[in-house]
Amino acid sequence: MQAALDEYLGRLKAKFPTFVRFGEGSEALDADERGYKLELVTAFQQEIRPRLQPLPKDEASLTQIGADLIALFTRKLSHGAPQNLVGWRYVGPIQKLTASDRGRFAIRVVDLLNGEESIAERVDRFVPTLRALLADSAPDSGWSAMSRSVTSFLLMLSDPGQHVIIKTQEFNRALKAYGRAALPNRALTGEDYLNVQSFLFALRDRMTDAGLMPRDLIDVQTLIWVGDAHYSQDALNRQHWLLRRQDPDLRQRRPLGGVVPCKNVIMSDTDPMAQAPAGTRRWRHS
Repeated sequence: MQAALDEYLGRLKAKFPTFVRFGEGSEALDADERGYKLELVTAFQQEIRPRLQPLPKDEASLTQIGADLIALFTRKLSHGAPQNLVGWRYVGPIQKLTASDRGRFAIRVVDLLNGEESIAERVDRFVPTLRALLADSAPDSGWSAMSRSVTSFLLMLSDPGQHVIIKTQEFNRALKAYGRAALPNRALTGEDYLNVQSFLFALRDRMTDAGLMPRDLIDVQTLIWVGDAHYSQDALNRQHWLLRRQDPDLRQRRPLGGVVPCKNVIMSDTDPMAQAPAGTRRWRHS
């Protein structure tokens, strides 16, 4: 594990030369990769979590909680754009839930976060019920990655000390680099989640032993994300979409080369447009 840690840390330091450890020399890194995640965690903890215990029983309150949970996926954050952790093509089907299904979504999320059973049992309950809720709007293609992304995003909001967003490609590369098996090609199961959580805890402990002092699993995920060999390209893609979102003139102009807005395009996880933040417009050459 040490060789892989040195490799990932070397790539992180190449991108953020002032980095010494988390909390020291990490200001630029935190601004890029930590601040907006904590902003989402804070929003959930302050605005939604107090309304979950006890969970209201009337349909109107449940529907509103479901709507507020879904809004976190596209909420405009202080840096001027929505989160880019859960891709727009995964958020879209959730936004299409009916009012009654938003109430059911709220119930399922509360069971995932607050249920009395083990996290593995809760994940095993949540993923199939989410699939059933999204049966008419989420295609089978991409469901495996979507189940990991949405489930782990919600868990991270509840406790980033124990959970963090799972990005399938980056995590599979990290698992391979650290001598672990890749995620199975299936929807997330409780067993899969425990295996990922075990890897994250082991990596957190090794980072602590190396003096990197991760504050939570967000910092561990930051090492996996920024230390990934493909980080630079992902960062440029993210910057491109942020610039387009923040510049009204750029949004209104038709780009050179016959680029037009596209709708309902199913893309693979490797398509750069799939990395764009939820809520932004996508463009393809005509």
